[in-house]
Amino acid sequence: MSDDAFDFVILMCVLVIFVPIMVTYSVPLLKGEVGGFDTQIEKTALKTSGEIIPHKREMTTADVLLMLVIADRYTPEPKNLQININAPSNEIILDDNFLYNKREGIQIAYAAMPNTVPIQLKLYVGENGMRKWVVEDE
Repeated sequence: MSDDAFDFVILMCVLVIFVPIMVTYSVPLLKGEVGGFDTQIEKTALKTSGEIIPHKREMTTADVLLMLVIADRYTPEPKNLQININAPSNEIILDDNFLYNKREGIQIAYAAMPNTVPIQLKLYVGENGMRKWVVEDE
């Protein structure tokens, strides 16, 4: 009989410890606050499903200038950039001369493009592979 009483006391102690924990974690589940797109799991999580859906990023002339700033000798082909905005087309070739005097090439590109205007960046491909990048107005 004492073994049964001892088991009953242990059961009561376990329930006293684990029932508050179970209630604490089950209340958000019962309220419907756990799961789905509207639930913020952590502080850095996106808050709405609209923020999760990707949107097409609009390229501007500032992006093209950034491409020229970070260009180096490991830049992949094609290494020709043709700018067709507001003026006759300017072609910038990303060769050793451009890399040696990058400031001048970037100034030519900056003069050919107005600041932060939406553009289209197109890649023209020929029979021998990629030929040039073309920057045009939208």
